[in-house]
Amino acid sequence: MIGFRKRDGVFIGIEVKAGRDQLRPEQKQFLDELKAAGGLAFVAHSFAQFQQSFEHRSGFAHP
Repeated sequence: MIGFRKRDGVFIGIEVKAGRDQLRPEQKQFLDELKAAGGLAFVAHSFAQFQQSFEHRSGFAHP
């Protein structure tokens, strides 16, 4: 999944994995390049995990 943070246009990339699914080398490379370019990159195994990581890394607090 891809998107952007509305307040500042920061690009967000999320690799969604289920069960024991692992990142493929090209997915890891994409996330590494995204981080190097100033974007937010996440690997999520559940929505709750993504939400917690996003709030922690972006300074966003869900009301």
